[in-house]
Amino acid sequence: MTGKWPSFVTKDLGDTQADDAEMMRRWQEYDRQIKKVILAGGVHQDADGWWVENATGELVGPDPEMERPLPTEELASANLRGRLSAKALSWRISMTATT
Repeated sequence: MTGKWPSFVTKDLGDTQADDAEMMRRWQEYDRQIKKVILAGGVHQDADGWWVENATGELVGPDPEMERPLPTEELASANLRGRLSAKALSWRISMTATT
């Protein structure tokens, strides 16, 4: 399997409701694309649940069933209640960080 992998980029988004809606639209598109990659074969899941290309070992992306972005309101609420894992929070931050 070669070619460009699906991506989920949100660094251009802010924290408005419209940005949250756009983030979820992008996630749904990522979800559709990564599921096509999985169904096509040639990938496996590593111990952390990320999909990896068999031939090259290249990371394809997180499993959409395990890693779902949280809208700003949900993120703040989950973090305040201590329900958001450090890994999930760091992944959310890395997906939204400006490079």
